[in-house]
Amino acid sequence: MRWGISFAFVLVAIPTYSQSDDILDYSLEELLKLRVTTASKQEESVATAPSDILVVTRKQIQERGYRNLEDLLKDLPSVDVHTQSSSTSYNNIALRGIFGNSKFVILQDGLRISSPTGEDIPVSYNFPLHHVKQVEFIFGPASALYGADAMSGIINLITLSTLNESEQFVSMSFGQKNHRHYSGLFNTSLIKDDRLVVGFHRQRTDGPDLASTYPQTYVLGDLITLGGVIAVQLEDREPSEFPQDSYSAFAKWTYGDTKLGLNRSVILHSTATGTRPNTVDYGKEPFWQTEIDNFYLQTSWQVSENLKTSLRLDYSAYHIDEDSKFANIFVDFGNGYKYAEGIKHALTQQFNWQITNNQSLVLGYAYQDFDTIPKTADLLEPFDDSLSVEEQQLVYPFVGDLPVKIFNIKWQNKSIFAQHQAKLNEQYTTTLGVRYDNSSNYGSTINPRIGVVYSNHKDSIFKVLYGEAFIAPTPRFTHDHFGAFAFQRNDGLYQSFFMQIPNTALKPEESKTLEINYQKTMSPNFNIRATAYSTKVDNLIDRVITEIPVSDFIPGGFISTTQIFDNVGEIDVSGADFRLNWQKQFNESSLSLATSYSYVEGNLKKLTNKINVPFAAPNKLKLNMTYRTGNWVISPSLQWYDETPNNAGEKADDYLVVDLYSYYRFKNAPFKISLRVNNLLDKKYRVAAESNLGVLESVPQPERQFILHFDYLF
Repeated sequence: MRWGISFAFVLVAIPTYSQSDDILDYSLEELLKLRVTTASKQEESVATAPSDILVVTRKQIQERGYRNLEDLLKDLPSVDVHTQSSSTSYNNIALRGIFGNSKFVILQDGLRISSPTGEDIPVSYNFPLHHVKQVEFIFGPASALYGADAMSGIINLITLSTLNESEQFVSMSFGQKNHRHYSGLFNTSLIKDDRLVVGFHRQRTDGPDLASTYPQTYVLGDLITLGGVIAVQLEDREPSEFPQDSYSAFAKWTYGDTKLGLNRSVILHSTATGTRPNTVDYGKEPFWQTEIDNFYLQTSWQVSENLKTSLRLDYSAYHIDEDSKFANIFVDFGNGYKYAEGIKHALTQQFNWQITNNQSLVLGYAYQDFDTIPKTADLLEPFDDSLSVEEQQLVYPFVGDLPVKIFNIKWQNKSIFAQHQAKLNEQYTTTLGVRYDNSSNYGSTINPRIGVVYSNHKDSIFKVLYGEAFIAPTPRFTHDHFGAFAFQRNDGLYQSFFMQIPNTALKPEESKTLEINYQKTMSPNFNIRATAYSTKVDNLIDRVITEIPVSDFIPGGFISTTQIFDNVGEIDVSGADFRLNWQKQFNESSLSLATSYSYVEGNLKKLTNKINVPFAAPNKLKLNMTYRTGNWVISPSLQWYDETPNNAGEKADDYLVVDLYSYYRFKNAPFKISLRVNNLLDKKYRVAAESNLGVLESVPQPERQFILHFDYLF
């Protein structure tokens, strides 16, 4: 164990956090009255929103030391975060037993900033929180408002439109494994009565030394190809490394009812993540770099006294850097380059009509135009993004001049949505909504939602909610393609023993969810919440071997076995959450406690096979405590996960992880110093990972890590 911590002094810096005169900031009763927009696309309170919604405030982000969305998700109920377990998505996340980073949508101020075309992307440092006012987290389906992929949840990062002086900052962090993190947030005015907020972050780490912590798992030997040839001898091998690098840029300009914004996020990680050491050449430094860009222009105006409309134009782009590559057994430990991109142009208009004092209607339409290049097969050379698909002249590895099939898919989606809310009396509010989507790629879908909320305006809130959602069979599924050829046969054809090929006949995955939510305020600073839910997913998309091989898919080749994505499964899952929040203010200090217990059970059926719902621990317990005294804040957190199955039924052992965050704010100086300790008890544990050839069925996690932060407030 290495205990050293790197230290440095910040000459110019600001804190991500502002100091409130009220130690507690909000009572728990007041938190239920916070105004949110995600649940209905219009302002309402947390208590009466027709969703199981959880809000994390800026003060909570600051006091618990959440630097990015991954940090926050680990502490939320019904969320399983399998960190550093995937070679492409880096981590894998399940919400309420529904597994997959593409089955929930990440928004920023209501605009989608996760992949516009439905790819599984990393959720880590590439989604920072230094510019966020509050995070609105919707559990359950939301396709009735947000369309494709909003199946297991919605995460909406509400950003700051203007900053107080104490909210401007620059920050620097240093830690073990050469960890470096820099961030800043500033605002200014360009013309009279406008406001420009800009922010950035930059992060890098060499990654965990898993070989030292788990020597029996990361044993190096000769690298031997599938054909039995030694590609790299043991004495020539490089040690295992798992670096990570990320950066982001954010800007939002506000002038009256007009907003102009941009967001760019980039993350790079090793494609050796989660793999067995005998299947990857660390020396070739294989990596996967995901880039997402967003740009939007939005304006709104009052049409009449009771009718308001907003119009937004936006551009989103997902891009896998052309130098991204594998160096594994499937490419004989050479360089297997990959490429993918997805571009979306969209126009959305929404109307908010206050029909009467007790009735409101939200109406809208959207037009989306997509242009995508699905993830390619392994390439001998990097894709040249200055050339068209037809001009690439790339060939399959090992077999000479057989051209690689690369697809360029274009489609459009048109949608309309409507939602009516009515306050029937002082206790009851109803919500009825529906959205219709028509895609030139996969046809049409209709997704309704129904909600009834009862509130006695004293201490109890009761919600009954039903919603449907869908996952679009985007080119990520319909045109996924990989595989290789081994040799040229006597008849002149190139022989491939296995290949993933496209399936353009896919249907959307569809889910139906019923949930009941009960909240009880025992006192202004003590409340409980209980939620029970049941979800059924049909037309689940998964890989399956074709009964008859499509042997001539590649002209000039012969494929013995072909695999496709197909609608071959279903999921039945049910579960419950119990959450308790308590806080107490003393004379010069205060204590807050948030704890949750989550239970989930269910089955995944694929063809004739049936297993327990994968990647979701049946039982989870999470506890967050924040103690404030003087200029000190101390926030430990605890997460316990039950044994967790993967998609092959193999289980990762249960584990307990304790993290600690603490900071000191200098009384008469604009400095703050903080310390974060990940895995405080230095536990060895593993998370479940997808079962596949060359992949670890459970992935070892990093040892204890110390990170020191310096902040300077302007």
